[in-house]
Amino acid sequence: MVIDLNTLLVLAIILTFAALVSLRDWKNRTVHKAEQLEAAATALEVHYDAMASIIDDPALPLRALQLLTAFSEGLTDEASCRVMMDGLAHPASAKQEPSPKWFDEIQHLRRTRPELVDRFFVAIESGIAAAFLRWPGNDGNFEGIVKALVSGKRREAELAERVSRAHLSMGTNIVHAA
Repeated sequence: MVIDLNTLLVLAIILTFAALVSLRDWKNRTVHKAEQLEAAATALEVHYDAMASIIDDPALPLRALQLLTAFSEGLTDEASCRVMMDGLAHPASAKQEPSPKWFDEIQHLRRTRPELVDRFFVAIESGIAAAFLRWPGNDGNFEGIVKALVSGKRREAELAERVSRAHLSMGTNIVHAA
C-alpha cells in the first residue's frame, strides 16, 4: 500500500485539528475549574468572616456553636461534603427529622439578636456554596443547591446538620449537640 503525500498531509491536518480541539477543551475545563476554586475561596472567606464575627458572642447558643464548628470542619473533608451534596441531589431520599434543638434556639434568638442569627446563617450559606464549588463533580447538583438556599433556613439547617454529623462520624474531638 502506497500512501501519497496528499494523504499524509490530510492526515496531519486532521490530527492537528483534533489535537487543537482537545487542547482547547482541556484549557476550557481548566479555566472553569480555576474559576470555581476562586469562587470557593471567596465563599470560604465569607464563611470564616461570618464565623469570626459570631464565634465569641456569648449570646450564641452552645449547641449552635458546636454545630457550626463541626460544619466548618466538615467543609475541609470531601466525604462529609458529599453527604450534603447527595442530600441536595436527592432531597426526597433525605430523612425528614424534627428540628434540632440548636435550630429552635437560634430561631428564638432571632427576636433579640437578629444580626447574630443572620451572620450564623451567612456562615452556613457560604459554607454550602464553598462545598459545592470546591469539590469536583458537583455541577449536576447546581439546581439542588439553589433550591436549598431559597427554600428556607430549616433546609439550610438540615444540610449543616448532615455535614456536621458526617464529619463527626469520621472522628473528631468536637462534641456534637443534638
